[in-house]
Amino acid sequence: MNYDMDPIIKSTGAMKEAINTVGDRLGLPVGWLNTDFVNTNSYTPRLAEHSKYYKTFSNIFQIRTVSAEYLVAMKLMAGRQYKNDLSDIVGVLIEQEERDEPLSFEKIQKAVVDLYDSYDKIPEASRTFIEAVYKKEDLHEFYKQCRELEQENKDVLVGFQEDYLGVLNGDNLADILKAAKAKKQQ
Repeated sequence: MNYDMDPIIKSTGAMKEAINTVGDRLGLPVGWLNTDFVNTNSYTPRLAEHSKYYKTFSNIFQIRTVSAEYLVAMKLMAGRQYKNDLSDIVGVLIEQEERDEPLSFEKIQKAVVDLYDSYDKIPEASRTFIEAVYKKEDLHEFYKQCRELEQENKDVLVGFQEDYLGVLNGDNLADILKAAKAKKQQ
């Protein structure tokens, strides 16, 4: 299950104070809840129309949720092979099957189109990945493989970052990961 929260904070003053108060009360690090999500390629203003109202706290903090297919669409758009995006996708599919509400490939494609206009807008590697997932017989084993690969990729990137401080960024990350893994295999 994915416990990730991606906030979209519209009123900064009162909200930031409330976030800091909650963080202090619970012993959470500064920045425990941040708005970095709106600067990622998986963010789209269309989330508001494709999310569902859940609850409002203190007339300030509104919680909205996305259904499984929209979460998968967002994870596909992000497509990060060094975080838990890929294993999260497989985990969501497993969970939906276990709830007896399997998620069809077509439903995911529709969610991608709803959020990003076209299935072709998600990265090619993400399209290849999701299409391969639907050909797998044992999603539980594939989930484990994804987690291992993501951890391996993260380790490679951490090692690279330690060796070449300040070189790694969002624009070159995929290329560096590919080159570093190729070098490691030699």
